[in-house]
Amino acid sequence: MEQKIQDKFCHSVICVPETATTSLTRRGILSRRRRQPIAISVLLVACTCSSAQAQILTLDGFQVPEPYALMTHSIFYVYSQEDAPDASLGKPSVSFHNLQFQLPNSKTVPELAAATVAYQGLQVGLLPFDALRKLVTENNFCSAEGRLTLTHAPAGKGEFNSQGAHLHTVSSGAAGSPPLNEPQSMDMSKTGKYIMIISNCGRLTNATITGKVAVQNSFGYLPAHEYRNIHFYGWLAIIHVVLSFFWLLHQRMELDYLLPVHRKLTLISLTAMLEVVFTYAALKHINLTGTRHSVLMMAFLTCDVMKYVFGGWLIFYLVEGSGAGLTADIEGPHEFKLFRSSLVTMLFAVQHCVWRMVVLHRSTFALNPGFLVVNTLPGMVLFAVFFTRALRKLSRLVETLAEHKQTTSLEAFITLRRALIAGMCMSVAVSFIQTADFLMNDLAPWTWRYTWFPQDGASRLVFLLSLVGMMMVWWPGVSSRSFGYSLQATNEVDAYHVDQPDCLVLDDMSDAVQEWRHQPPETDDDPLDSPKLTNA
Repeated sequence: MEQKIQDKFCHSVICVPETATTSLTRRGILSRRRRQPIAISVLLVACTCSSAQAQILTLDGFQVPEPYALMTHSIFYVYSQEDAPDASLGKPSVSFHNLQFQLPNSKTVPELAAATVAYQGLQVGLLPFDALRKLVTENNFCSAEGRLTLTHAPAGKGEFNSQGAHLHTVSSGAAGSPPLNEPQSMDMSKTGKYIMIISNCGRLTNATITGKVAVQNSFGYLPAHEYRNIHFYGWLAIIHVVLSFFWLLHQRMELDYLLPVHRKLTLISLTAMLEVVFTYAALKHINLTGTRHSVLMMAFLTCDVMKYVFGGWLIFYLVEGSGAGLTADIEGPHEFKLFRSSLVTMLFAVQHCVWRMVVLHRSTFALNPGFLVVNTLPGMVLFAVFFTRALRKLSRLVETLAEHKQTTSLEAFITLRRALIAGMCMSVAVSFIQTADFLMNDLAPWTWRYTWFPQDGASRLVFLLSLVGMMMVWWPGVSSRSFGYSLQATNEVDAYHVDQPDCLVLDDMSDAVQEWRHQPPETDDDPLDSPKLTNA
């Protein structure tokens, strides 16, 4: 009987053909890498975003492989009790909860259901990812008795727990089958990646599997390579809470000198703080229950997107909104292009959500590194366009301020330009780090303690540093009145006999500008030195 090997997903070492006969040399699960279609990966992520469950996999009506076929599924990451950073829960284990198979017409045809009660050829199990070539014989993995046969191991019958392999025979769910009251649990003693397999070494067709497969580490249900993310987000949440508290406290002390830019920075700071707090809560929930909390995940994704949107709005508010009042006599009135900015915001939000969900699920499904890099490119292009446009407009504004000798304003916007360039350089570095991490997708267990940095740490730390830098540039106080500039009169006589240029004060990005004309200056200094010319 011809035996077939099927892989549901594409792994970094395991190729994923639809079906591959074992009679062809080097085909099936032991073949070389192949490029996974991008459309399939997108559909895969879209279909599993709402039901992904960390290291508890629910098989609800999952289709059984074809007769005499083996299928691979998800990947699990496990620390042994000796290697675990926290072994408070004892030995790691895999549990098979109420695994049964059903035939679509078993209720209407009792004779067919009775014939499957004694069927023992359907097995679900976990095998070491790196030892899959050694444990599974490509041309003959089903024994004559209709059982999955591993190299140097007896045919699977009931439970099998040896050489890092953990197999469980799926029983029939038809009437007359023994009830399943307790989950079948097996201890796991080796650190590494494990791949779930489903084998059908018999003539069973058109059946579906129900039940759960749960893998628990010594510290909980988080994958081994994500455990340190909890500590990172815990400390980062504390930093954000402290930063937001002192920022709000200082604003309370400087109410007379507050500007719209300060309110926008407050909004960004609070959004970033909530994103980190929601992420920490989501990770704790996953570790305790093994499932992803949909509300926490949605809140985390929303805040993750909006903090970048608010940051982009702030930059363009400064370089476009502030420059509008200064260059009105040169280039004409400026109006914010609401439709274009809204369209760009929507495109960025969609792209960032898709990218984030792909990254969240890349380890479970071992997505192709090439697909991960391609999925990152749109975001890199959007950020490159944003920084290029913002720097070009900011340079024009700095040149105009220099021409009209607005010393205090000039210093503020030069510092802003330096901060923007520093942020751009750090963003480029983060992109290179993440791309290298995607290309080196198959990492050894000893590197798991450092995976928090390229996956989560680098981007969050860069955003935190950028936020702190913006707060320092626009620190509330007497010297923070960076919007109240005007074209400076050449001398004191002109100041009293010549119509004064416009002095612009922006209240909000979407509000109408307010102008005061023909008012003599109170001093000969830069208008930034006069708090009366600013509007909080």
